[in-house]
Amino acid sequence: KSDEIASVLEQLPWAFRRHGMAFTLSSKQLWSVTAPLGNSSQKRIPRSVLNLDAKYLAMLWDALVKGDGWTRPAQGHRQERKVYATISRGLASDVQELLLKLGYSSAVACRPASTCRMRGRDYHAQPQYWVSQNRTQFASVRDSQGTPTFRTVPYQGMVYCATTPSHTLIVRRNWKPAV
Repeated sequence: KSDEIASVLEQLPWAFRRHGMAFTLSSKQLWSVTAPLGNSSQKRIPRSVLNLDAKYLAMLWDALVKGDGWTRPAQGHRQERKVYATISRGLASDVQELLLKLGYSSAVACRPASTCRMRGRDYHAQPQYWVSQNRTQFASVRDSQGTPTFRTVPYQGMVYCATTPSHTLIVRRNWKPAV
């Protein structure tokens, strides 16, 4: 992955340094463009980018996974899946929207803050959001044994019908979107 990232960086007009699998760039011009996107915990994908054609969104998803993601190999009944990690809740939400626009269902898991040890030093890691691309375009309301994960409950009151100009309603509960 890092060799592929280096080959892309070599095509850009800014000098960069490579430190093993990490890279640093110093450019006032690049900073002026990326600073409005927020720091690491506040980053977002600009709305203008999220509104691009699916071809470009697929390229962005691929680049995100190559940078701060990985491909989890198939295990048992689980298929291979791509996962992206970030400490920005907003960016995780944007990436989930990107996957929805590409026709994939996804899930977000929040990994709690922890302490990790690297090169003999302890570091406090912030909570991480892992966005997993499901290999299927459909989300299920049944578990792996086919048992429904929903139940009927008694209800009294008004029932409303939501309509939108596009006739599409997308809702999300517990980081799981449904169309």
